[in-house]
Amino acid sequence: MIKEDFNFYPLNVLSEYSLLESALKIEDYIAKLKLFNYKGGAIADLNHTYGYGPFSVQMEKNNLKSIYGLTLDICLNGEIIKVSFYIKNNDGYKNILKIVNSIDLTEPLKVDSYELKGLIAVIHTSSITKIDLCKNLIYKLSNKVDNLYLGLEIYNQDDITKANLIRDFVKVYPYKLVAFPNILYANKKDHEAYQILNAIKEKSTIESLNQEGPYFILSPKALGVLYSNEEINNTVEIANDCTFNFLDIKGHMLKFYQEQKESDNKLRQLAFENANKLNLSSDVYLKRIEKELNIISKMGYSDYFLIVSDYINYAKSIGILVGPGRGSAAGSLVSYVLGITEIDPLKFNLSFERFLNPLRVTMPDIDVDIEEERRIEVIDYIKRRYGEDKVANIVTFNTIKLKSSIRNVGDVLKYIPARVDTLAKSIAKNSKSTNFEEEAKSNYSFNKLLSDKYYQNIVSKANKIVGFPTNTSIHAAGIILSNTPLNESIEFKNGIVNQEFSYLEQLGFLKMDILSLSNLTFIKNIRNYIKELGYKDINISENLNDQKSYEILNKGMTLGIFQLESYGINEAIKQIKPTCFNDLVALLALFRPGPMANIPIYAKRKEENKIPSSGYKALDNELKETYGIIIYQEQIIRIAQIVAKFEPGKADLLRRAISKKDTSKMMALKEEFINGSINNGYQKSDAENIYNLILKFSNYGFNKSHSVSYSMISLLLLYYKAHYPLAFYSALLETTSTSDKNFIKLIREARYFGIKIKNPDINISNSSKPVVLDNCIYLPFKTISGINKGVYESLVTNRNNKFCSLSNVIVSLRKSNSLDINSFKSLINAGVFDSFGYTRGGLIESCPQLIQDSEYMLGDETLDIKRSDDKVKNLIREKDTLGVCLSIKIKDLITTKEGYIPLIITKEEIKTSTGYVNFVTDGYNEYRIISSKPQGLTTYDKILVSGNIDRNTNRITNASIIKEK
Repeated sequence: MIKEDFNFYPLNVLSEYSLLESALKIEDYIAKLKLFNYKGGAIADLNHTYGYGPFSVQMEKNNLKSIYGLTLDICLNGEIIKVSFYIKNNDGYKNILKIVNSIDLTEPLKVDSYELKGLIAVIHTSSITKIDLCKNLIYKLSNKVDNLYLGLEIYNQDDITKANLIRDFVKVYPYKLVAFPNILYANKKDHEAYQILNAIKEKSTIESLNQEGPYFILSPKALGVLYSNEEINNTVEIANDCTFNFLDIKGHMLKFYQEQKESDNKLRQLAFENANKLNLSSDVYLKRIEKELNIISKMGYSDYFLIVSDYINYAKSIGILVGPGRGSAAGSLVSYVLGITEIDPLKFNLSFERFLNPLRVTMPDIDVDIEEERRIEVIDYIKRRYGEDKVANIVTFNTIKLKSSIRNVGDVLKYIPARVDTLAKSIAKNSKSTNFEEEAKSNYSFNKLLSDKYYQNIVSKANKIVGFPTNTSIHAAGIILSNTPLNESIEFKNGIVNQEFSYLEQLGFLKMDILSLSNLTFIKNIRNYIKELGYKDINISENLNDQKSYEILNKGMTLGIFQLESYGINEAIKQIKPTCFNDLVALLALFRPGPMANIPIYAKRKEENKIPSSGYKALDNELKETYGIIIYQEQIIRIAQIVAKFEPGKADLLRRAISKKDTSKMMALKEEFINGSINNGYQKSDAENIYNLILKFSNYGFNKSHSVSYSMISLLLLYYKAHYPLAFYSALLETTSTSDKNFIKLIREARYFGIKIKNPDINISNSSKPVVLDNCIYLPFKTISGINKGVYESLVTNRNNKFCSLSNVIVSLRKSNSLDINSFKSLINAGVFDSFGYTRGGLIESCPQLIQDSEYMLGDETLDIKRSDDKVKNLIREKDTLGVCLSIKIKDLITTKEGYIPLIITKEEIKTSTGYVNFVTDGYNEYRIISSKPQGLTTYDKILVSGNIDRNTNRITNASIIKEK
């Protein structure tokens, strides 16, 4: 009989954070607890505390009691059983941490070595074959923990028989029984998802799925049938004993100095000393620094600024390039004078409160960009500086996405591979959909396939596993810093804290984002070439309105320019026609969904130099630089200050409330805004009009600090391209493959500056870096396919400034054991030996004899090379070897005709199920001509073609072909 006040706390619960060993999502768990009116529940995942953060937050949000457990295989005196430990108090949590931070997951835990006080142990009696044989183990474990229970799991008649034997056992021995059904999913039908997930983990297949299973959350009625009232009530007893709350764990912000006063004084000293060095001694600067320092000190963040300043200045001291700024931190003058950012916030009218607001108490967030290859050096420095036990990477979880769910289900349930592939490929490449229903609404190709029941069946199964975590990874940018050893407060192993950042932040742990940015590596490489070429580098902050840079931008020459390469933003550039730094900052802020609608308005007003009045002088003055449009969040903050006389902190709260659509805060702040405006001399109707104007634009407002920071990088690259093109394109060639579609654009842009991109040359080229000579850039040997690293490194090492002859090269390669016919042919086809004056055709024909005669060569003889040559073959061979043909222009080989493009056949025509295919090239690109009937073309034929050319797939259809005789 179930009592009205019946309660039950599920204990034997594995959540999704047991990684493929459970199909229980925390939100589904909570929904079922609330459905049955249970007052709370536990999670006791395998070997880890991964789920504590999300579980705590969601349970608290739903006013449910959280119980924290850990399930382990344990070994005591050679006997192995499964036990779940539940945390009673802080002592128990510390002992759990000692276990998870040290266990070898491949072996059962040897509990003799661990303190288990503050813990409640529940033995999985399902893991015990005969209870009588384990009485010694049970007794010894009971003496190590605060409380011990025997957990009963009943799913079938055999389990009832076993449960009764255990019930008889406790009549003799002083142990308590507890209802302990294993919960691996919320509902019976979720058993399918569990089977699939487990098969993914085991890399196995399933012949047929069982539609239902026993490991779901039982109703009160079902529990009452299987377990006694005492066994059920013992779950409540355990819950009452467990007072530990994971959300009470508090991170300890790393201290630069252990006393805050010392940190405050040091920060103040550095700020004013550096301001003086930067000649920022006017009252406006000194007052701003003073204001910021007072806020930083009041909020207790002086240590934070000192730590960031320390590692950034360390990085700069050893030649690591650091970005000029990122996010709202560029709004801080203290950040600027400390060298954390390179943006003077007063020069660009940036807001400190957007970054750090005393009325919005959040952790400071200074994100830092570091050149890509050297980020690890900065993190290693931080670990050395503060201790590896106090600095950690952050765990993230890879989850099953739509495409991978289809492929996983296809593998596990043995669907036809070709059909699985078709369905998976129909998912949009960068799909943002979180489920298949969303994808079907936005993706016509996928939706069309769903009319087929076979595909429907795959999707129905795949949908069950979408979103489940499969394995761990490391946060790409974030690290955690703590003033105390991390293993004392959180699961911390192998340099990684095993809670996701959003939960660490709630616990008060300090996170810093140190991001790698490839564009900084690119800038570093450009500067190396600038130095090699004898040019003088510049300070971009002194050249913000360099007209040559903007001319290059408006010509659409944006290859390699940070943030400005996409087709979409180039269309925006054509409209805005940027002529100054303000335009560039506005461009980056406007080029986003939503604000894009203001691009034509901005462009028109800029072109006509007309700014319509809002009717309010204060607004017009504030919006002058953006042609009457509210583009930046900082403008909203200043308008609130100017019109309603809001303090900067409150103005930022208004900005935040509107952008977050926080209705209650918006209403309260609107009233304050109206009243403040009236007190400042505005009519109520005018105050409401201004507030509504803010409301209209605020959803689209962008962080100006970030836009200024990233515009600095964009402009610097534009300046380098405009003024030092040889350095720019040499550096760009280091990261642009010859087979990349952008390579052709690179060649054309370089040509505008009178720069030629040349084939690798035997006496000029380096192994891996381009070489600049006489306004030409020579490709490195590594761009040649078909030769290994040893061949080209031996060429560079042994040439002694210059190879005097081809025989000299051959002897050098022979002596270094790098001479083989295939590598030698690749060098010939790439044009490496063109400077010796031999024809490539003749060298290819003579190649076997040259290799054979090499052992008799001295290195100074004149070689008898045949003079045969074929430019068409040379073009194709060079294209195959380099990925592009640079030395031969196809227009020099074929007589052109208006409306037609010249091409060369590269392979024999093939027949497919849809027609005939001819493979062709223009020396840069490869195309496929698709025809309904054979064209009678063969390799090396020269043709002219017109038709429909798809530049994305390089397919030519409806082709008209003229074969050159």
